[in-house]
Amino acid sequence: MALMVCISLPALALQLLIQREPQLRDVPAAVMDEKGLCIRERNRAAADLGIEVGLRYGAALTRAPALYVEPLQPERLAAAHEQLVSVLYRVSDRVERHAEEPGVYWLSTRGLLRPYDGVAGYCTAVRERLAGAGWAAAVAAGHSHFGAYVAAKRGLELGAVSVAVERRAVRAVGLDVLGLDAVQRRRLERLAVRSIGDFLRLPEKEVELRFGRQAGAAYRLAAERENLPVLPCEEAAERRLRFVPAAPVRRLESLYAELRPHMGTFLDAIIARGELVTALFLKLEFEDGSVRQECVRPAEAGCDLKLFDRLVRLRLDGVEFPSPVQAFVLEGESRLGRQHSLELFPHTCVRSAAAEERAYSFLRARFGENAVSFAHPADSHLPEKKFCWYPEKNLGSGSVAAVYPRVVRRLFTKPRPFSRAAVPIAGPYIIATEWWQKGGPRSYYYLYGQRQRLLWVYFDAQSQRWMLHGGL
Repeated sequence: MALMVCISLPALALQLLIQREPQLRDVPAAVMDEKGLCIRERNRAAADLGIEVGLRYGAALTRAPALYVEPLQPERLAAAHEQLVSVLYRVSDRVERHAEEPGVYWLSTRGLLRPYDGVAGYCTAVRERLAGAGWAAAVAAGHSHFGAYVAAKRGLELGAVSVAVERRAVRAVGLDVLGLDAVQRRRLERLAVRSIGDFLRLPEKEVELRFGRQAGAAYRLAAERENLPVLPCEEAAERRLRFVPAAPVRRLESLYAELRPHMGTFLDAIIARGELVTALFLKLEFEDGSVRQECVRPAEAGCDLKLFDRLVRLRLDGVEFPSPVQAFVLEGESRLGRQHSLELFPHTCVRSAAAEERAYSFLRARFGENAVSFAHPADSHLPEKKFCWYPEKNLGSGSVAAVYPRVVRRLFTKPRPFSRAAVPIAGPYIIATEWWQKGGPRSYYYLYGQRQRLLWVYFDAQSQRWMLHGGL
């Protein structure tokens, strides 16, 4: 597989601030998070005064009363992304954006290295192109997403070594390259996790459960079990359609009549790019200045205008608008694929999985994005922790429910005290609790309760009490 190049723009929000206010380059300056509570990025002058990332705003002003602070502005980051993507598409036909970290991109180098005299010349050309647009960036190559990412963050040259050497070098790098906060790094260090290799030895499912979503995303990037190519992201302007009606729209039926042809144009543009829509976002702008944004997701990716028209109608049916609609915006989330490819492998089963998934998509469209959730198995000893609830996009016959059948049909979130009044018909089934929790093993039994209901109970060795945990 061809090499890929990673581009890392450190402190992107701070660079935007200095572009607008060049006089802040040599004075203490910082950018806060969106809530205005903690320092998100700071320049070298602020760091010399003891201003660290994550420091509370009040504490930062105590250390540096003359500190210039500005809150993070997502709309400016979005505009910067559009500018950066337009610049990067001039040096590569495939540009991929980091989903979690602003200012990180990957470029495909397939067929592009010869005019630049190799990968080193290509990285230099990309760096100079960004510098000409006013951006400071680190650029490095690697055989994988994470290899190129580490090379850019640490200034390594991994593009000239083999895949095995790159993997060994990456696993020896410290955890600070992942961008985890200080609290998470300290917790990992207590477990003797100090390098990427140590981090990858942890169970994947437990990382996000115990250390948060950011650590889970970092783990998946570092693991990268499949060496995937660069997946291109289109420029934001090509994925967005804004339309202003000739007169403000006051009725829903009039809105549908205005929206349908433009939705067809929007879907046709996505089809022309060889993609399928996985989610459609609709933003309504009202005369009183308020905005309403809705999202509909089909059961499977596609570009069927009739289906999206029905989903939008289900979502907006019965909604009362605060004022007439003066404009609407369509945006799409899509993946590579073509409509005709969905018909190559028809399903011929008695139970229609496609119809089932369509029903779930209609429920989400009518009652909201999180209306349908599903229990996913989790690694844990205790029954009440063996699953987590997640919004599910694909709940067909191939879902977890078909793979993990359960005898117990009702499970209480917390076990309830139970007065044992019957002889168990099965058991005991002993389950040990986790070593880091207090309490002894649980001895589970099945027994009949009132009206011959089959109950699932256990005896708690610590409290010497019977507890009801579920039933059939």
